[in-house]
Amino acid sequence: MNNLILVIGTADSFDSINPKLISTRGKSTFTTKLTIPELSKTDRCEIIYHMICEKAPGSEKLISKLDFDSYATRTDGYVIKDLIQFIFKALFEAWQRKALIGGPLTIITSDLETAIGASTPFSLQGLNVNKGSKITFADIGGLQDAKEKLTKIILWPIEFPEIIDQCPLKQQNSALLYGVPGTGKTLLANAVAGESGLNFISIKGPELMSKYIGESEEAVRRLFEKAQAAKPCLLFFDEFDSLAPRRGKDQTGVTDRVVNQLLTALDGVESLTGVWVIAATSRPDLIDPALLRPGRIGTSVFCDLPSKSDRVEILQHLCANVCLADDVILDEIAGRTEMYTGADLKGLISTAQIKLLDNLGINFNFMILK
Repeated sequence: MNNLILVIGTADSFDSINPKLISTRGKSTFTTKLTIPELSKTDRCEIIYHMICEKAPGSEKLISKLDFDSYATRTDGYVIKDLIQFIFKALFEAWQRKALIGGPLTIITSDLETAIGASTPFSLQGLNVNKGSKITFADIGGLQDAKEKLTKIILWPIEFPEIIDQCPLKQQNSALLYGVPGTGKTLLANAVAGESGLNFISIKGPELMSKYIGESEEAVRRLFEKAQAAKPCLLFFDEFDSLAPRRGKDQTGVTDRVVNQLLTALDGVESLTGVWVIAATSRPDLIDPALLRPGRIGTSVFCDLPSKSDRVEILQHLCANVCLADDVILDEIAGRTEMYTGADLKGLISTAQIKLLDNLGINFNFMILK
């Protein structure tokens, strides 16, 4: 090559480049196109390790005590710039500690924990996304079968990605929670977000519906783009039957177009990676069957009415912070509340508290008058 000029251009998307620079006939200003892949877990682990060794040489003796695998997992979706900011925040915490007690500049686990709590990746900036949830499976009584199924569908691929990636078939990443109202479907979805630590986006079905033509399906498309930008992300649809009813029954055609958009988003040409979908409904018979086939929302999880042992467990969770009298026997109450849902049991405890306040009303009035 006699040409001594080399031109390198960068762009966020190949499709956003002016078509005049890229000819459809094979002649292009740029002869080579390179795509920078996303950082894998191994890449993030190596970058965090080398940056700590470079920026805080005093940390080399403590390297074995740092859980790099955990931080590589928790920084999924981070780019190199995000990892640099993450380590710089940890360095700032280390500098503050060094200024107080002296000694070499070392990064310890508490510095990394503070830094990751204050870090937001570039892909999530400006997005209204909840980080995980404070609720876990331990906070929910009963629903053991539903917990086991959700653990296999969502938590296993997150905890053991190396094993799941070796499976020849695509892993199911969506589930439908169904059951009578009050059995804990929404609470269960929040618990999955808490157990997994995924970014959590919750949507109620009617929120995406609009009276203007094209707006409803556009809202669905933007929602999945938002979830893809926030990956790893858990997308939760509450009251799913109102968003995706059977096609052909709506004279306006709005819900038909929304269902078509959902079908494309869940299992279209572009695969949905890093996004898990949970839908909840009390009427699964109203949902379009095409959405419930394997590959889309192919796993159905039934949230049954609690058994007596489940009701005892639910009452124990509800009464954890309640001072009970000695004559209150939860096992006896559970035996007298057959066919009660978790919501009904919570209403029972709330009603008992109100009844207690009514009995103390005379004392309250006396204190106010005094």
